[in-house]
Amino acid sequence: MRPQLARGQAAMHKTAPTHVIRRAFVASLLGAASALASAQTIELAGVKFEPQAQVAGQALVLNGAAIRYKAIFKVYAIGLYLPAKTASAKEITESNAPRRVHVVMLREVGGSELGRNFTEHFGDNVTPDEFRSCIPQVFRFGELFSGRKSMKAGDSFTLEWVPGKGTLIYINGVLQGEPYEGATFFSGMLKLWVGDKDSAGVRAALLGKK
Repeated sequence: MRPQLARGQAAMHKTAPTHVIRRAFVASLLGAASALASAQTIELAGVKFEPQAQVAGQALVLNGAAIRYKAIFKVYAIGLYLPAKTASAKEITESNAPRRVHVVMLREVGGSELGRNFTEHFGDNVTPDEFRSCIPQVFRFGELFSGRKSMKAGDSFTLEWVPGKGTLIYINGVLQGEPYEGATFFSGMLKLWVGDKDSAGVRAALLGKK
């Protein structure tokens, strides 16, 4: 009986590694599936937001995407890119790391209306001191749009924060002049979408909570 017992124990030792390998294989598949799910393109109203982007040579990930409404009308789709995903608005607005906001229009909006809205809402989401320190940047940004007849459906604009340079702004992929100096300006722009006074739905979606 002892030889048989020994053979049984040997068989158990031989099969054990197979179970371990199988479990590890399944775990790796689950991990890969999870990573793939979190890195998929998000599509909103026909606008696709890629899972990754680059700013100043640093890879960023899509933190969240949302649609801005005015009453029942879809105005634009927006995506927020960060070095790593986070649900903290404070962390997003106070970071000095590269960040990116990409906006695609879903309907035509007059340039003057768009510029005025951004200027007014910027002041709603920052302190009076912060607003005063950003007056030149805020009005320069507003004039980018008020100087255009309109932004049509499909047009886009992008804001990128580049440490050591400032805020770069693109309209339809074309850089609009020199960088906007000051971290407060970019932080204030972010608060238009993730600040406490913004639409709860937009804020939650950009923070990855929806």
